[in-house]
Amino acid sequence: MNVQHRSDTDVLQNRKYVILSVEYKERDSYYPLDLTGYQSLLKVQGTDSSAPGARFVSIDPEHDSLTIRDGADTETISLSAITARLQAKYGSNTSYDIDQNDLDFTLIGEKHEIRVILDSYSYKNPKYKENGGKDLYGSPSINGIALIKGKK
Repeated sequence: MNVQHRSDTDVLQNRKYVILSVEYKERDSYYPLDLTGYQSLLKVQGTDSSAPGARFVSIDPEHDSLTIRDGADTETISLSAITARLQAKYGSNTSYDIDQNDLDFTLIGEKHEIRVILDSYSYKNPKYKENGGKDLYGSPSINGIALIKGKK
């Protein structure tokens, strides 16, 4: 029969994306939000979402970047430092009960300062090997909000 046993750990560690998600009880821990100094609040979406509008924040795990379009201004900011920090802590282990503080960070670009508060985040799994097969669970999971300050 040529059958091999695969544990849940094997499946989770061999996924294309590592998925980190905040435990449900932690998701309310960042409310109420202090919006002082921020001009807008936008939902963060993954790049696999439908075409964004005139104002959006999206995260692209393939290129380890965040893109913000705030009217006429579009900017892409690297997430490599954030991903490296998370990768050092979680490696290739998907986790659905991480601390909210791990997914709350501030990015400073040329045009914007952005506080990102995520419920879930995905990065490319360093142990994933593309072997022509399909990863049935290969979609990234990205969800949260971003508080935006324009820089003058």
